[in-house]
Amino acid sequence: MVTKGIEPADVLAFFEKICSIPHGSRNEAELSAYIADFAKQRGLWHRTDEKLNVVIKKPGTADYESSAPVMLQAHIDMVCEKNNDTVHDFEKDPIRLVLEGEFLRADGTTLGADNGIGASMMLALLDSGDIAHPPLECVFTTEEEIGLIGAAALDVSDLSSKTLINLDTTTEGLITAGCAGGIRSLASLDVVWENIPAGYTCYDLSLKGLLGGHSGGDIIHERGNANILMARAIQLLMNDIGLCLVKINGGSMDNAIPRECSATIVVSQSDEQSLLAKVEQIQANYKKEYRVNESGVSLTAVKAASPAAKALSPECVTKILGLVLLAPSGVIARSLEMENLVETSNNVAVVTTRDNSVDVKLATRSSVRTRKESVEQRIKLLGRILGAKIEFSGEYPEWEYSPNSKLRDVAVRVYTEMYSKEPLVEGRHGGLEPGILGGKIPGLDSISIGPDTYGLHSPDEKVNLPSLNRTWTYVKTILANLK
Repeated sequence: MVTKGIEPADVLAFFEKICSIPHGSRNEAELSAYIADFAKQRGLWHRTDEKLNVVIKKPGTADYESSAPVMLQAHIDMVCEKNNDTVHDFEKDPIRLVLEGEFLRADGTTLGADNGIGASMMLALLDSGDIAHPPLECVFTTEEEIGLIGAAALDVSDLSSKTLINLDTTTEGLITAGCAGGIRSLASLDVVWENIPAGYTCYDLSLKGLLGGHSGGDIIHERGNANILMARAIQLLMNDIGLCLVKINGGSMDNAIPRECSATIVVSQSDEQSLLAKVEQIQANYKKEYRVNESGVSLTAVKAASPAAKALSPECVTKILGLVLLAPSGVIARSLEMENLVETSNNVAVVTTRDNSVDVKLATRSSVRTRKESVEQRIKLLGRILGAKIEFSGEYPEWEYSPNSKLRDVAVRVYTEMYSKEPLVEGRHGGLEPGILGGKIPGLDSISIGPDTYGLHSPDEKVNLPSLNRTWTYVKTILANLK
């Protein structure tokens, strides 16, 4: 074990087991089966549904037998992102763990602490014989990272909890008490291919070095979007140099800010030196623009290993660049009620060149439903102007802040007693499952908590182990106070 001898040993043992089982979104079958078998071996009531959600119930401990049940919830899928030079197959390879001081990270990939850490705490609670708690209803959901799909499909008819502790917050000392809703969209542009004139040379453009991150939690940091920066670069090059675009591909997940984007272009041989000089100038401009938060941004042009036979028509290129550059992007509105909270945003997440189309995936979030709908209308209008087909999917509701919450009051009091300071109580821009579960269970009193985790949805993801140990104590103490 990489974390042998480190506390909380029980939680980390389950997390290492989870990391040994591939569990990207839509690939949770093996992990779901492991969790169900875990319950079976311990004689706990459990069920698995068609979406591979697992529900496990455990009776209350001594003196808590007649207490009101408490639901704990975490999702078991992870975002699968890796560095370009990392060899890793998320369909079958385990996550390779690296201990780095007080942090646990993965070797060149996402870690899956989001939300494997939450699932591990639930397994440790279910496995324990000496932690005081009310009756527990532990809900392990699937496909959260691609639209909270598991939670949306969950049958709650056999759940009796009116109190929910979600374990998907990534900041210690923060009690999340509301979150944004969201919707995904796919814009598809039909393409026309043309023969490349004689005397042209093929170049590969590469935009990399960005931090990326979670398109909900990290959008507030105004980080660079690789797809947009590449489209800007292509537009600037077209202004000065006659070029043809062969393809553009960037991003991999609609809930991750794209860190890298590549494109292939062809230029006349007489413009090659101008191309290289212009690329250097654009990179210098990007480094100046992002000197505060994205100093590692890099734009390069290298001769392609093999020539291209066809390129996209100029009209297609104009539409593609228009779709990427004119779509709503980044922070659109900030909350006027909660400091440092993004209210509405849109992520131009994935650009893919196919044989017959160029597809752009976008992810819209807002804690105000009408603002979310407004962004939808803007995307529809842009699609209509450019002749793109627009499809929406994966809509999930916002989790509205409730001014009265007995559970939140307990969590605040416990934290204050433990640390002699009050926790933060805030909303979150990222989507969380209490919004969906609250719509299924009227009157559900919910909070979300968790340890310090950084670099979500990127290979920089890491969890602070001392923070995890403190959070584990905090969770156990909250449960002990729900008698």
